[in-house]
Amino acid sequence: MRNTILGLLLILPVILFAQNTAHDHYLEGIQLRKSGDYNSAIKAFDQAIQLVPEDPDYYYMRGLTKRKLDNFQGAISDYDQAIKLYPAFAKAYFNRGIANKQLKKYHEAITDYSKAIDLDPDYFKAYYNRGIAKKSIRDFEGALSDFDTALSLKPEDTIVKKQRTLTLDKLQKMGN
Repeated sequence: MRNTILGLLLILPVILFAQNTAHDHYLEGIQLRKSGDYNSAIKAFDQAIQLVPEDPDYYYMRGLTKRKLDNFQGAISDYDQAIKLYPAFAKAYFNRGIANKQLKKYHEAITDYSKAIDLDPDYFKAYYNRGIAKKSIRDFEGALSDFDTALSLKPEDTIVKKQRTLTLDKLQKMGN
């Protein structure tokens, strides 16, 4: 028992050092991302992940950064890992939806936005983006419903109002 405690006391500083160093790389990545140096930011997130691979935020931020470089498939892989580590990560589902939408995988995007909404029923951006994805697959009634819900959350949003009007016009022209 005494050896176990002594062993834990010896290894604890190493674990804490790795986590602090990983967090430092993570913070560096955030700063680099803010400055627009996306490739260096990804390298910093890589280093953080190498040291502490079980932190979903590291994968999430790397995914956001990859998306800035139009590496949508790489971003999806990072969001997948973040979700695997933290299944209730609404923002990871939302951003995976954005990446899927960019790849014109509208059904996958709708599934991701729906999961984000399940986890956070007041997720305004998820309703709006799901509405846009539904419009892309010509589900105008579904899109209209999502725009209505988004407007119930932010009644003054002019972009959603415009999309709602365009969708309603499309439905009326189709005879519905």
